[in-house]
Amino acid sequence: MKSLLTVSVLIFSLLFFAGPARACSAFPDGHIGIVLELDKASKSLTISDGETGNPITFSVEDTVLSSMEWVILSVQQPIFVRYRVEGDQLIATEIKRLN
Repeated sequence: MKSLLTVSVLIFSLLFFAGPARACSAFPDGHIGIVLELDKASKSLTISDGETGNPITFSVEDTVLSSMEWVILSVQQPIFVRYRVEGDQLIATEIKRLN
């Protein structure tokens, strides 16, 4: 009985934690991560990538987030960012809160 519980917990953990990591690979033009920094003045946000853990900074277009949405976003919040590449910049084209 104890080994069945251990195996069940292990399987659940693998499924639960592996899902978000695969999510970034599933979207070639998107990333899922946790907000590390918001800068409304420079219109940028930095996330910790859900797959690699590396910080990724996006420039945010005016049409992507309204003033109210900037207020609602917060550090440590999980989000999905769809983006396009312009030179060496990642430009966010869609941002969705995941909770």
